Amino acid sequence: MSVPSMAQNYCATYPNEASCCNPEFDNCVPREIYLRYGHEAGDFCVPGYPSTVSCGGTASHAANYSSPEEALRWRMGFMSAYWDSGSSKQCKPLRLEGPYGNWSGDISALRLHEIQSQNWGTVVSQEGSPYPEPGPISCATPRELTDQFYITRYLVEEECEAGFLPANRVPDDVRVCSKKGLWEIKISGPEVTQSLPSLAGPIMQDILVRRGGKPAAFTDVSISLKEEDSASFQNFSLRTNVNGEAQLLYIPPYLKSTTVEMKAECSKCIEVAKKNIKVLMSDLSVDEESAASCGRRDF
Repeated sequence: MSVPSMAQNYCATYPNEASCCNPEFDNCVPREIYLRYGHEAGDFCVPGYPSTVSCGGTASHAANYSSPEEALRWRMGFMSAYWDSGSSKQCKPLRLEGPYGNWSGDISALRLHEIQSQNWGTVVSQEGSPYPEPGPISCATPRELTDQFYITRYLVEEECEAGFLPANRVPDDVRVCSKKGLWEIKISGPEVTQSLPSLAGPIMQDILVRRGGKPAAFTDVSISLKEEDSASFQNFSLRTNVNGEAQLLYIPPYLKSTTVEMKAECSKCIEVAKKNIKVLMSDLSVDEESAASCGRRDF
C-alpha cells in the first residue's frame, strides 16, 4: 500500500532537495505502508500493566495490531484484569458491545500521521442492592455498568534498510526509502604543455560531473589553479551543460616552467577532483614564434 506524503507536489517542484529521491539518479525503493490498529488506554489503574496504558497513560495507544479484533481483545483483557483486581465483585462475565457507529473517517481518506477511531463498550454485571428497599449487596440484584472506549486505525511506514533514508519520490511525492546516487567530478585533458609564447601552450581541460553515474546537467562547478611556490590562486566558476560537461581553457605563463595544481569541485560532490599540469619552458623566443607562425614572403 503506497500513499503520498503530506507535502504534495514538493518534489516535483524541488527535485534536487535532500528529502527527495529522483529515480533518474537515485535508488528509490518503494516503502510499504501498513494499516494498523490501536486502542484507548490510561483510563483505569490496572495491576500488572505499564504506565503507558494504565493510570493516566497515553490516551490513544498505538499497539500496531494487524486487525481490529486484536485491539478489542486487548481491551477486554484490560478490563477483566481491572475487575479481577477486586474493585467490585463481578457477577457475570464481561462482554463486548458495539460498535457504536461507524469509523470517524473513510479508510480511503486515511493518510500518514492521521488517526481514525470507532467507539465500543465493555459491559459488566456487578453486585447491587435491592431498590428501593435497602438490603444486602449481592449478585441477586446485579446492575450493569457500561464503559465506552474507542479503537483506532492508522498507517505505519516500513522501516528503511541500513544505508537507505526515508524520502519522497520525484515527481509524485510517494514515500520511498532512498539511497542517493553519488555526485562525482572528474578532470580530463592534457597534462603537459609549453609556456607562452608557444602556440601549443593553451590547452583545454574538460570537467565532467556525474550523479549516480549519469550526467549532472546545469551543475555549478568551482575551479582553482595554483602554481607551485605561489600563494595565490586563480579561481573560475563554471556550469555544466546538458551532458554534465564544462570546459576551461588553461593558458600557461610566459617563458616559465612550473607545475600547476588544478582543482574542481561542486557543492554535492563527494570528493574534489585534482590534477597537475606540467608547464615546460618554450623552446622559441617571441620573435621566433611569430616568424614561425607568419612565415616569410619574398617579392
